[in-house]
Amino acid sequence: MILSETTSRLERGLRGELSALAVLDRTTRVLLDAVPADVWCGVVLDPSTLLDTGGQHESGFPESSMRRLFEIEHVEQDDVDNLRALTRRSGKVSLLSRSTDGRLDESKYYREILRPLGLTDELRILLRHGPRTWGLLVLCRDAHTRPFSAAELAVAEAVSVPACAALRRSLLLSGVDCGPLPDAPGWWCSTATSASARCHRPRSTGSTSSRSSTRPGAAKGARTCCGRWPCRPGANRPGPARTSGRPRAPAGGSPCGPGPSNRTVSRPWWSPSAPPSPPN
Repeated sequence: MILSETTSRLERGLRGELSALAVLDRTTRVLLDAVPADVWCGVVLDPSTLLDTGGQHESGFPESSMRRLFEIEHVEQDDVDNLRALTRRSGKVSLLSRSTDGRLDESKYYREILRPLGLTDELRILLRHGPRTWGLLVLCRDAHTRPFSAAELAVAEAVSVPACAALRRSLLLSGVDCGPLPDAPGWWCSTATSASARCHRPRSTGSTSSRSSTRPGAAKGARTCCGRWPCRPGANRPGPARTSGRPRAPAGGSPCGPGPSNRTVSRPWWSPSAPPSPPN
């Protein structure tokens, strides 16, 4: 009964044109009514690289955990419930205590991330369509909350279907989040000699910021250093414009948070592309 009510409620809530972040927000609100959690977040993923490109992180992990979390998830990639390992499994949900057969201490993610925060288990929900994973929901519980049940895992898996469909539809139709986001994603590509070839400005702003640093001789709108980790301010490195004065988080951040600086905004990624063919 709870499963069907939850999925029906979510399907109604996801109707219409929604941004990617709105999809994650509505999904987590509905899911948490049926599957409570003490720490949770929703993440938008690049389906090609599985890197974090934004999400809802207000109730996610603290900033102090982000750097090590990023290393475990995206650099070392060898823990039992690593995101890339999950995408190779048939199921869409994974509970860390089950994946370790109750031996949580064997997971360095548990030892170094969850346990220091007083968290006892983590549920990951893939938003996957076919071979592509478009997002991830993460729910954690502490010692004061009862363990996740089999019924709750079934609800989580059922919710992943309409949530993924809505997220995928949003990203395919709009490409980026709607609204006045000065740091909305755009793309820039170059030739083999690093000369600017093409630049597409963020669709939500229509122009690049005057704070963007530009490579000498580059075409108007081409952007270089973003000033974010691991970039250094002033470094001559291609990437998306940084249009706010706040320090930005590590690109890709974590499975459950953008990084040590800011946990509530979407972040663009620089995607290399082959240069266009010369005119005939």
